[in-house]
Amino acid sequence: MLALVTPCLATNVMSGINHAWANQCRQWPPTDVSGVIARYRRYQRRCRSRGDYAAFVRRILGYCRFTFPSVSGKRISTVLSHLMLRSLASVALVSVFSFPQISSASKPAHSDKPNFNGIWALDRKESSSIEPLMKHMGASYLQRKFANSANLKATYRQTAHVLTIAVRGAGVAMDETLHLDGRVDRRRQEILGLTSLEIRTAWSRDHKELVETRQIETKRGEDGQLIIRRHPINEGNSMVLAFSLKLNGERGTTSCRQLWQKQD
Repeated sequence: MLALVTPCLATNVMSGINHAWANQCRQWPPTDVSGVIARYRRYQRRCRSRGDYAAFVRRILGYCRFTFPSVSGKRISTVLSHLMLRSLASVALVSVFSFPQISSASKPAHSDKPNFNGIWALDRKESSSIEPLMKHMGASYLQRKFANSANLKATYRQTAHVLTIAVRGAGVAMDETLHLDGRVDRRRQEILGLTSLEIRTAWSRDHKELVETRQIETKRGEDGQLIIRRHPINEGNSMVLAFSLKLNGERGTTSCRQLWQKQD
């Protein structure tokens, strides 16, 4: 930050002195001005080549006090005020445009979003039955009973933009790729006894929940929407999956809640 401020401040100090000095010289006697201006220019070039701006300012103030003793303190104060205002303004501008960039660069990306990476096991005892939800979808009796009793494990691999899920169990093998940027992914997929037509996955506004929205079609030909919400609890050691099904033309929704425990 100091490296950014110093050149900007020094440049504005120089230009401020040039501007203020020119204004004051218009009011001073010409016979006094010529010699001082020549010395001022020489010393300005010398200080600029060495980067010694502080010495330059001190020397100029000395010229004001001793070369023109008749000049009132009010005029010198005007020079100082003009110089300080320009310098402070340059520091303020550099601060406004530099600090947000520095803070955003040092802030870890996606630090405020849940991390689902790991292996998860479905906790049947703490989960509600998925059978009513699947029945409403039009799944067969055998599909409902099997899905409600299978011991499932899921492997989550998450990056900034993609979440991959691999669910495994007795007779179950399902792989899913979710794009986390809110894009609409149009593809047909069989899931929970229905057909998913398109998927949209995005973070909630507070970035605490991942919301997966599917446009679906049941085996009876009904259209609707299946929403799956994921969020961690118990300091990230457990994960809640909340299913909500709404079919077009029906008033209510059918829901189900699952609890998954982290294994690693």
